[in-house]
Amino acid sequence: MVSRLDYNYLRSLMLRYLGIDISIYKVRFIYRRLIARMRALNLNSIEEYIVVLKRNPQELSYLLDNMTINVSQF
Repeated sequence: MVSRLDYNYLRSLMLRYLGIDISIYKVRFIYRRLIARMRALNLNSIEEYIVVLKRNPQELSYLLDNMTINVSQF
């Protein structure tokens, strides 16, 4: 599971850089989305993923895409 410290760090990054408050999501949901991104990047821990986020802020956008659904209207 995500530690409180890691969750708070991730939450602050998402809010600061994307203006998205992920506290509306359940922690379990966020954890599953983090695991999906970690698998895509071949990472083994949340700590490794946080290092990636620090080095590549664009990854926040990829995580956000993974956490949200896109709706189209015709």
